[in-house]
Amino acid sequence: MAPAVLVAALVAGGVLIYQVGRGTTFFYDEWNFILERRTGGLDAFLRPHGGHWSTVPVAVYRVLFALVGLRHYGAYRATLIGFHLACCVLLFMIARRRVGAMLALLPTILLIFLGSAWQDLLWPFQIGYLGSIAAGLASLLALDARTRRGDLAAAAMLVLSLASSGLGVPFALAALLELLLLRGWRRLWAALVPLLLFTAWYAAYGRGTTGAQLSNLVRVPSYLARSAIAASAGLAGVSGRWQTLIAVAGLILIGLALVVGRRITPRLAMLVSMPLVFWGLAALTRGQLDEPAASRYLYPGAVFLMLITIEALRDMHLPAWAPVVAILLVPAVVANVHLLQNGAQGLLGVSASVRAELGAVQIARQTVRPDFRPDTQLMPQVSAGPYLAAVDALGSPADPVPRIRQDSPPTRALVDDVLRRADQLQLLARTPAGSPADISIDQATGVTIVPSGRCLLATAPATGAPVAISVPAGQVSLGAVDVIAVVYIRRFADDYPDVPLGIIGPHVGEGPDTTQSIRLLPDSAPDRWHVEVVTRGSVVICASRP
Repeated sequence: MAPAVLVAALVAGGVLIYQVGRGTTFFYDEWNFILERRTGGLDAFLRPHGGHWSTVPVAVYRVLFALVGLRHYGAYRATLIGFHLACCVLLFMIARRRVGAMLALLPTILLIFLGSAWQDLLWPFQIGYLGSIAAGLASLLALDARTRRGDLAAAAMLVLSLASSGLGVPFALAALLELLLLRGWRRLWAALVPLLLFTAWYAAYGRGTTGAQLSNLVRVPSYLARSAIAASAGLAGVSGRWQTLIAVAGLILIGLALVVGRRITPRLAMLVSMPLVFWGLAALTRGQLDEPAASRYLYPGAVFLMLITIEALRDMHLPAWAPVVAILLVPAVVANVHLLQNGAQGLLGVSASVRAELGAVQIARQTVRPDFRPDTQLMPQVSAGPYLAAVDALGSPADPVPRIRQDSPPTRALVDDVLRRADQLQLLARTPAGSPADISIDQATGVTIVPSGRCLLATAPATGAPVAISVPAGQVSLGAVDVIAVVYIRRFADDYPDVPLGIIGPHVGEGPDTTQSIRLLPDSAPDRWHVEVVTRGSVVICASRP
């Protein structure tokens, strides 16, 4: 029965995670891999990212670049889900050896639906963390064999764990501790070789990148306590004052198990060391950021706590009614699913903006500067030149023009903002050159429109009124006659922005000619630009083709 339940939970969890994250796209650190690691030799694989040895995630991304490019983000997400489900299966295998198959389902199901750790379930970049955990759990199973073949497998898994992220360090140090406690001197190489390889990598590439600060030493005790509370609460899907209550209850459970079992095994000591090392290193390197409850840290913390609990209950004769505690899974799973959905909504909002802004860069690719950055908050690493080179090589993750037209009004306003900045739109002291262009009137309520040669003369009442036109790429000149007029511009957005493009009128322009022009550069989108002029008098409007 247990295998069938496990398979059903794995399938349900995988489908759920994939569904709630549909519509997301590359986010933050992933752009470093796309722009800096998609080509290059050994250095691209060994150079640290954020202080982590990231060879495994870089290799995974390089394979995905070759297979699906940048067009199919679902493949990246499916890979992450595969790593997550592998962690769940490995946890079940460890737990089954200690408490039996039925009870092993409890921590496994909690991990499958751990929505409090939504960053690790929805953001493919976190294959680094999950890769370290999966390989680390596999090393525990291999060490259990106590054979030369098992030790070889454990050493290989620890190398993979270390080469995935810094989370491999707690697993490797813990393995060394267990072998020392077991006095397995002839087996020490299974932990020492991976640690020596890590030391060699650190000496060559990692020095000065970890960010450890001595000033964070005083933060370590508090950081450890709050991390334990956050991980415990994350398993239950609770927050606020319930966090401490859940953490205390979990510690009581582990304490009772130790009292009844009356022993602390080398494996238990090993497992207790892992969260202490993980949280301690996090405190030293990132304690100043005060983020022990960050979503990405809850997954490893929850795994460590569950491993400790499982080992504490090892070989105990549990009462027949013990599986009834499975009822407690229901509210925890429901709460975690809700947290997963909330996390997905945040990523979806960011993804909609990123895809649209990148679409704007591609629209303006003929004229945009290579160093232009479309969004310094959501994707500060991205500049137009390297991004467009990646698109040429791997395909585009951006919204095409038809999709941009269907985006939400706020998203289309973002596109307009990127285009205005990419094209450096501003009012210039120039007169139109070239053949006349068609001017369409969008709005002129209360405004008198009179043709004037190749131009239009728009006269608004003294109370003021807007005149809105649409024009193709080219040049638009605006001249206010003895009045001040405010100019706004948009393209895909429904409404004009709050901030005007500029002001025209007497003493506004340079020199005696107060006519101002807007140069609208040709690009890959056929959509016309819309210009609104708000005035209390007459404005001469002319347009020309490039």
